[in-house]
Amino acid sequence: IGFSATTTLPVSLTSFTATKQGNGIQLNWCTASEKDNARFDILRSGDGSNFEKISSVAGNGNSSEIRNYNFTDVNPLPGINYYQLNQVDTDGKSSKSEIRAVNSGIKNIDFKVLTDINNNTKASVFSLTNAQVKLLIT
Repeated sequence: IGFSATTTLPVSLTSFTATKQGNGIQLNWCTASEKDNARFDILRSGDGSNFEKISSVAGNGNSSEIRNYNFTDVNPLPGINYYQLNQVDTDGKSSKSEIRAVNSGIKNIDFKVLTDINNNTKASVFSLTNAQVKLLIT
């Protein structure tokens, strides 16, 4: 006696990309169908192992049509950022996507002091945040 069962996955994720755009990282993903899809949690990591939730995007609940989603990480980490989607159903069950990695191009600390041939000294400072700071040179 043979037995066969057909299982329908709650969400059929067909693509997931992460690309650097300006100072941010653009995430795009697409689903072919959705069943009881509450949301997508956007997870980010600086080491590829320890992920934290940085945002959520609402799902479409139930759909048999192609759905496109996007999210821009406007404050990426310095260096390589690892992203993963955690799809959460209306009943709380979840499943994770594959991991995508992209280099933000941001250096952790960028402080340079240069002297030209005329003995003019110039300082260049890069900050991860746009804030006014005091620079004390002694």
